[in-house]
Amino acid sequence: MISSAFRLSLLLAAPAAAIPVPPSFDLPRRPLPELLRELDGEPAPLILPMPVGFGDTGHGDYRVLAESLEKSGVDFPEIFRRACALAEKRGGGVQEAKVMLAGLVTWLGDRSLPRTVGLQGRLDWAFHFVYGAWLESIATGLGERAARAKEEKDAFTPGNVYDLDDLTATMLGARWATREVARLAEWGDGRRRLEALPALRMGKLAPRVLADERQLQSARDFSVRALP
Repeated sequence: MISSAFRLSLLLAAPAAAIPVPPSFDLPRRPLPELLRELDGEPAPLILPMPVGFGDTGHGDYRVLAESLEKSGVDFPEIFRRACALAEKRGGGVQEAKVMLAGLVTWLGDRSLPRTVGLQGRLDWAFHFVYGAWLESIATGLGERAARAKEEKDAFTPGNVYDLDDLTATMLGARWATREVARLAEWGDGRRRLEALPALRMGKLAPRVLADERQLQSARDFSVRALP
């Protein structure tokens, strides 16, 4: 499942009809800072009034590119590479990277598509990576906070548990947004690739068990080693 914070951020970013999202999402339309304060009791990060990407002409081009490549049998790492190449061709930089990530969010958020893509063979990790990157591009620290909120919710959801690999995949996306936009050209030409990331093997916790600070730090350290 994708986090409730992810769902709410989508609702805030654009009209509901504009972005297909999984039907399992069910959250009230409330300000994201208010929800985050309720989730963790900490001050909410600075949120832009309208995240860059949605509403801008251009993010749809990245969705179309990704959807077309997926239908052709191309997997997520190569789709991501080609999206980075397009972003670099359009001038690169933080603004274009946000537009690119917004386009990939709308693509991965459409459950009506025949899903054939994944990160390290896992579709859910592709979701986690892209959402983590997009959220982090909106506000510093938002990627990790959403990742933690999502897993804490899953830990107490019947049939689900706290998944350290899901958490780490989201943190990897957040790390990418903060560290790799300046190297967009290298991601576009293949010098840096998602296939080179170390394997996610953090494991899952028992039902109703939350990650402790040591495990959270291990996930952060993994992300730093993966994207130095």
